[in-house]
Amino acid sequence: MAIAASKALLVTLFIGVPKQDPGMQLAEISPEMEETQSFFISTIQNELETIDAQRTDENKEIIDNALEQLKRLEEEYNQLTIELEHSEQDKRIVYAMINNFQQRIEVLQTLLQQLDEINEIKSELTQV
Repeated sequence: MAIAASKALLVTLFIGVPKQDPGMQLAEISPEMEETQSFFISTIQNELETIDAQRTDENKEIIDNALEQLKRLEEEYNQLTIELEHSEQDKRIVYAMINNFQQRIEVLQTLLQQLDEINEIKSELTQV
């Protein structure tokens, strides 16, 4: 039951889709930016699903810490959407939004590396 609840929370809170707010999304700028946003959202979604499949009581804290970082990045992204709408599509804000997506992916990739290291250590310990 707890695992199902954590999966539901993970999917609803951090699927990588920016929350709909009064700001402007990258996808609204051009077809290329729509494609870029879709790529990042899809990648983040896949990484989150991979992480969720590895969630255990032993690694819960490290995963929760990474999800908290993602939450902060998503809040920053939401602020950027508002700034973009009011800046006549300033390219610096567009670049900041893309960078935000890249930072989220880096957080997730780092977490996956840490989870792999933990699993490797556990495997080595069980072989001893």
